[in-house]
Amino acid sequence: MPIQDFHFPLIEWGESPVFVSTLEKECFVDKLSIEDPDLIEKLRAYPFVILSLAGHSQFNHSPEKERLLMRLFDSKVPVIAVVLGTPYVIARLPLFSAFVVAYENDGEAQRAAANILLGTRSPKGRLPISIAPYFQIGGGLTW
Repeated sequence: MPIQDFHFPLIEWGESPVFVSTLEKECFVDKLSIEDPDLIEKLRAYPFVILSLAGHSQFNHSPEKERLLMRLFDSKVPVIAVVLGTPYVIARLPLFSAFVVAYENDGEAQRAAANILLGTRSPKGRLPISIAPYFQIGGGLTW
């Protein structure tokens, strides 16, 4: 079912203006902050959440933000994590419900990732690396 049929939250961690504006043109999106102390309670009202992770080449984050990510995972609200940058970031994240990796954080990559979620573009890439123990080199979906 296309995400356009849902009202959902978007958590933007790093700047991804093209990604956000592309989704906002087609969907009813509530932008929420990863640092909101009431975030987990707010998420319980939604069927899923999209987490945009933009430009995190090393993805060094504080223990506090790491706890927030784990709380997000533990909330049982399905999380679609969109990685706009290196796929190595996935190794530092909880095993969310779904991942979209765009490999870059430029406007074209942001738009492509949004269009995959909207169902107007098919994913075609394969992981060029293994992310043990979850994803093997060459993994990915195409439709």
